[in-house]
Amino acid sequence: MNIKKVVVAGGGVLGSQIAFQSAYWGFDVTIWLRSEGSIKRTQPKIDHLRERYLADIEKMKGATPDSPSWCRGLADGDSFDAEKAIERTEAAYKNIKLELDMKKAVEDADLVIESMAEEV
Repeated sequence: MNIKKVVVAGGGVLGSQIAFQSAYWGFDVTIWLRSEGSIKRTQPKIDHLRERYLADIEKMKGATPDSPSWCRGLADGDSFDAEKAIERTEAAYKNIKLELDMKKAVEDADLVIESMAEEV
């Protein structure tokens, strides 16, 4: 199966990170949320991840795979192109969709990842 469209159900700490990392590597990502309040809580997390990625990319400039500042999730294996990483970060930030309609969110999904708080 060729995965292109990823839906993350839930935009909490873990869900927003899964979504951003998936979008960073080029997947078409939608975060399905249960309420308008969820959007208000999720968007700042996405904003923060963008800033964090950009800061980590800056730290990685000139780093090697064995240095403490090397982020394997931002690099292509043992190589790193800062400009390409910045482009990926900005594309991920712009292209993540937040959706309240579950049917619309998942209708063409290749992969759905559940990351929602469980009620006990």
